[in-house]
Amino acid sequence: MTRVAVLALLLAAAFGGCRPAEPEGEGPVPALSRSGSRWQVSRGDKPVFAMANEGGKIQWAKGGETEHYFVSGTVSDTREDARLKQLVRQSRHFRDLVHRLNRAGYAVAPADRPPGT
Repeated sequence: MTRVAVLALLLAAAFGGCRPAEPEGEGPVPALSRSGSRWQVSRGDKPVFAMANEGGKIQWAKGGETEHYFVSGTVSDTREDARLKQLVRQSRHFRDLVHRLNRAGYAVAPADRPPGT
């Protein structure tokens, strides 16, 4: 194998590992990439965060709001504020946020209504 081919394989492997995985336990979810799609985040059977795949404001349950470039919505449980803030801060894009929410034990499902209503 030539050095160029080896380098190409190494680069492909390196960049392939940079992509966040799809949410665990599910197949690909094309709607995650659709701007403006609405999602409900739950802890157990309790809804805690209504969010949309579009930049805007996040209204926190303990008060205040944060401007964000890829997610908007409303947190409805004060006990989840700190954890959700941390997950949003750590995420690089919406699909990454959903993946992190799933790994943290939250359920994420499509919602029929806009966040905060």
